[in-house]
Amino acid sequence: MNKPNSTRYAYGEALVELGKTNSEVVVLDAGTANSTYANLFAKAYPQRYFEMYIAEQNMVGVGVGLARRGKIPFLSTFAAFLTRAHDQIRMAAYSKANLKFAGSHCGVSIGVDGASQMGLEDLSLFRSIPGAVVFYPADSIAMNKLTKAALKYQGIVYLRTTRAETPIIYDEKESFEVGGLKIVKQSPNDRMAIIGAGITLHEALKAYANLEKQG
Repeated sequence: MNKPNSTRYAYGEALVELGKTNSEVVVLDAGTANSTYANLFAKAYPQRYFEMYIAEQNMVGVGVGLARRGKIPFLSTFAAFLTRAHDQIRMAAYSKANLKFAGSHCGVSIGVDGASQMGLEDLSLFRSIPGAVVFYPADSIAMNKLTKAALKYQGIVYLRTTRAETPIIYDEKESFEVGGLKIVKQSPNDRMAIIGAGITLHEALKAYANLEKQG
């Protein structure tokens, strides 16, 4: 876990771990399992994996039904495609559904996949959902632990995952909870605070290193 890895892959690995310890965990994906890495769970627990194809609205509806039956559904697709199911997600919140969403390939950093695949509105979508928690982990260690934190939270959680591999920032002993923050760099000479999440945190750390060289 110490080498660069994508948070989307770390999400898939965490699902497999959760599936081993909690038989109520089920996974749904909208035809993107080889990209979100929900396919890792599908291979490990095929009876608890549901392929919903390119039908995001229906996927949310099925997820709500499974949640009402006591299951803990994790639903994944590209972050950009979750906007299609905004109404269903909103109504799921009013139904107090216990759903965990993962949106991969978020932001402009996905480059080669093109503008239509870039999830830009997903953060504002989930921030507007009553009671929803949003996680945007910067490395695979944070992703693994926050996927497990999502399981414990009763209600809607959104996990934003990155396409590219990113360097490891955190120690495996680091703990992550709902709320709070981590200070990754600081000095007595600081004049401002830069707040980042996900892949933008790595860009901020590059800038920190460059400015440090310049004194």
